[in-house]
Amino acid sequence: MGLMLDQMLVYFAAEKAESLLFMGFGMTALLLGLGVLAVRERFSPFLQGLAYPLLAVAMIQVAVGANIYLRTDDQLAALQVQLEQAPDLFKTEETARMRVVNRNFDFYKRLEIGLLLIGVACAAFGAARDRGLLAGVGAGLVMQGGLMLALDFFAEARADLYTAALLAL
Repeated sequence: MGLMLDQMLVYFAAEKAESLLFMGFGMTALLLGLGVLAVRERFSPFLQGLAYPLLAVAMIQVAVGANIYLRTDDQLAALQVQLEQAPDLFKTEETARMRVVNRNFDFYKRLEIGLLLIGVACAAFGAARDRGLLAGVGAGLVMQGGLMLALDFFAEARADLYTAALLAL
């Protein structure tokens, strides 16, 4: 049980730390996007276009980051008790939960790669047609999609390690 507890503590500590990254990136993108749109006449169409996907994805980043950060301590405490008092139930329920988490990463990857591809297409088309707003939207989608894909890459790797520890229990 000690090894599983260690794995669980490492997993949830990293989840909580990454949630702070999500919120930090999200808050930065919110401030940049709102700043540009608040005085849009001072900024190029490209930067105005960039602001829209920054804002849209930033709201998700802040909400998801805050949700994970705020629930993690209670979730971890409950799982520690369950591991100690009912290890078989812990393994069954936590493995089932992590299978859903792992399956969700497949969906997230497809969505983020889709954002990247749409972003590249918009940026290329907008640049070729001298449509700065569209090029900016594309660049923003590439930035946010790439960032989310990178962060989820690490989260998925962590989830895979934690799931393997659960299965070995």
